Amino acid sequence: MAGLVACGRIELGSQRLDSEPDTNGLLPITPSTEDVELGHPTQIAPSVPPTVPPPTVPPPMAPGPSGGAPSGGALEQGDGSATAPIEVGSEARDAGADAAIPILPDPGPPSCRGATEFCGRNSESCCLSLPVAGGPLALPIDAAGTRVQVELSSFHLDKYEVTVGRFREFLEGYDSWRGQGNPAPGAGRHPHAADSGWRAADSASLPESAQEFERLVRECNTIPLSTLDLPNSSSRIPLNCITWPEAAAFCAWDDARLPTYAEWYYAAAGGALDLVYPWGNEPTPSRLYALYGCTLGLERPECTAAYVLPVGSHPSGAGSFAHEDLAGSMTEWLLDGALEPFVDGCVDCVGVPPSAHRFWKSGSWVDSPSALQNTYFAIVEQTLRLPFLGLRCSRDEP
Repeated sequence: MAGLVACGRIELGSQRLDSEPDTNGLLPITPSTEDVELGHPTQIAPSVPPTVPPPTVPPPMAPGPSGGAPSGGALEQGDGSATAPIEVGSEARDAGADAAIPILPDPGPPSCRGATEFCGRNSESCCLSLPVAGGPLALPIDAAGTRVQVELSSFHLDKYEVTVGRFREFLEGYDSWRGQGNPAPGAGRHPHAADSGWRAADSASLPESAQEFERLVRECNTIPLSTLDLPNSSSRIPLNCITWPEAAAFCAWDDARLPTYAEWYYAAAGGALDLVYPWGNEPTPSRLYALYGCTLGLERPECTAAYVLPVGSHPSGAGSFAHEDLAGSMTEWLLDGALEPFVDGCVDCVGVPPSAHRFWKSGSWVDSPSALQNTYFAIVEQTLRLPFLGLRCSRDEP
């Protein structure tokens, strides 16, 4: 398991990851050998350049004749070569085909109303939320591989990570929304965990205004890697440099919530299939399946936020329920942040944290292949703002 877990808090190697970057824009952490080997996000130090050049940004493909997947066409790899499309996760898709779970209206959430850009190779709404049929799950809870048998109800999970374009919609209405007393206490809670919603104390961690909010995300704690700050950046690029309170507030505003650890793992692992990667147990990661491996450092000027691709650029890496970028791209904030509630027999477990620490899940664009395994997770300080931290929203059954 790539995540190095300590109950209640995570220590990456021997280092707690709950501090902000220093004035030089680098994390005040010297990664241990183990951290570097795992490709941990603490790798903000110079290292050996990757052997694969940054991939080319692909435009969304036009829908096929029936409005579904594009007909024909090859998938472009990071080196410019092409390979035939690969269908992945078919076992779980077939198993869930009979589940009568409706796809949510598309578009519908506030962040996509009036949207003029679409996401993925099928030119879909960037807010498309896909059904996940619930069931049993062997949930990993520590680095030793310990599992607990839990059960999940059906839910919806956004197909794509939150984009720069959707965040800009949030900024447009942020001041008015905050002026109305939002987020309200309890907003964004899980339907089976009353105490998992917004806490009044977290409001102090939110920016006072949309202008300040935009500045904080652009500056990204003096690390010049914010996707919001890319010149002429596409609105389809995933948002980064966002804290947990900001991510939770976004999803609450968007009529949604952050996914729980159990939900995220279930969607990525294909439920009871318990896959190693979102796309299956093999092959090992490549640029065909995920965006990763851009080790950051002052000696790597080409490894910048411009390396980040639009959401949905790696359809071959989609999970069993068709969600994209569950591995690579951005590490994602989750709703909960405590391991103690996860015990055998738990139904819709939510690890509500007693302190200001939260789960993050999945390796990112700066990680090595080992961090792309579904078992990778960490518990970190919820006010971290880093260039590999993003989000996606979860939605309850309509």
